[in-house]
Amino acid sequence: MSLDPKAASLDRVPALEQKAAELDLFIRGYLAERADLSGRFRSFVGASRIHSDPRRRPERLVYSGIRDARDRVTRQTVRAEIRGAAFLQEAINRRDFTPVFQPVFDLANGEMIGIEALSRGPKGSDLESGEALFSLAERTELLGPLERVCRELTLEAASVDTGGRKLFMNLSPAAASDPEFLGPRFLDSLASFGMLPESIVLEITERTYVVYESLFREVLSRFREQNFGIAVDDVGTGYSSLASLADIQPDYLKFDHLFVRDLDRRQIKQDLLEALMSFARKMKTRVIAEGIETREELEALRGLGVEYGQGFLLAPPMPMEEIPGYYRVAV
Repeated sequence: MSLDPKAASLDRVPALEQKAAELDLFIRGYLAERADLSGRFRSFVGASRIHSDPRRRPERLVYSGIRDARDRVTRQTVRAEIRGAAFLQEAINRRDFTPVFQPVFDLANGEMIGIEALSRGPKGSDLESGEALFSLAERTELLGPLERVCRELTLEAASVDTGGRKLFMNLSPAAASDPEFLGPRFLDSLASFGMLPESIVLEITERTYVVYESLFREVLSRFREQNFGIAVDDVGTGYSSLASLADIQPDYLKFDHLFVRDLDRRQIKQDLLEALMSFARKMKTRVIAEGIETREELEALRGLGVEYGQGFLLAPPMPMEEIPGYYRVAV
């Protein structure tokens, strides 16, 4: 029996289509595996879904999904910042901040020689942490107004009784550019609380001095003429040089907690601290070690001749009314 070639060809069409479909699935599966996608080029990047489209390359689908996710995150971040700024402004208007103080001790006899002023945001909020509070204030350009309120609350709380001990207060670039802080208002505020410039130590960090050197050089000179003390914070984090410290000529050097951490087990840290101690003595500058958390760290610091220290091992930050209980601690 003869076969019709045309009919035979038609009979083979479904089989060829099935083979083509199988090959198509195989290729898609291979590419999906290579692209680390699942099924028919469908995946998730952030909140964006990537669907298969035979007219588009997989790479374009991935990049499109990433772009969509990035845009969504950006929009969410902007909205969160706007809400955060509004909440912070309301807190500034209400003066809804709490000053706390961490004692600084003489490591030889355990006597408290000063207190460092810190601020906490509204209780129970995401801004209760000082780090979160001031980070948001800086991003939303509310640092100046926030610091004005916190300074007033700090002085008001500290004026109760510091026992003649030094009050360490942060001096940020925003404060160093604030006419209210640089002018007579701050001095008038001190006087109204019965405090003298001699009782205040203004702290700047190594990194801010390096970035705003010309600004701080003038501001520090002015405060020094008014008998304020000067401290450099975060020493040992690598932001500045000994030349910068010599230029500032601070009354106190405060070694960062990262420098103090595991000091007893890190000989290189001990050698570096010993060298910096020698430098400090030549400048007639006193040294404060921050972030002391273990007895071993404390003993290593005392062995190296560090005069003063603070940290959770000795006392945590606390309200002013609790300070008298820490006038002297066992070291």
